Amino acid sequence: MPITYERDDERRRIVVTTIGIVGLDDMLAVVERQATDGTWQYGMLYDSRCVTSVASQTDVRAGLKHVETLSREHGRRGPVAFVTTIPAAFGMVRMYSTLAGQLHQAVEVFRDIGDAERWLASRLTGSEP
Repeated sequence: MPITYERDDERRRIVVTTIGIVGLDDMLAVVERQATDGTWQYGMLYDSRCVTSVASQTDVRAGLKHVETLSREHGRRGPVAFVTTIPAAFGMVRMYSTLAGQLHQAVEVFRDIGDAERWLASRLTGSEP
């Protein structure tokens, strides 16, 4: 399975690790699970350092549309941090981040897992950098 999903209720965080080829349906399933589990406001950390695929612009827009639909039902989604070392994937997540920001969603992309964890922790405690 290309995705692991670890829920930490104490820290109000979900860590999603993606490996290999990950498609749009895989990512939509993660988002759907977050909503149905009642953890929509939890922070999400996507560790995609071992992914070998890159989302298309169409996939990015479809994912954002799905999040927007779920947000109408569940409220504002918690902060989302993506970590990737693939330049093309970084660019796609950066585009997603920009579009999500227009919808008042906190999404950021990082190359370093420590930076992502610090950003996410600051967002969850309200001490934004």
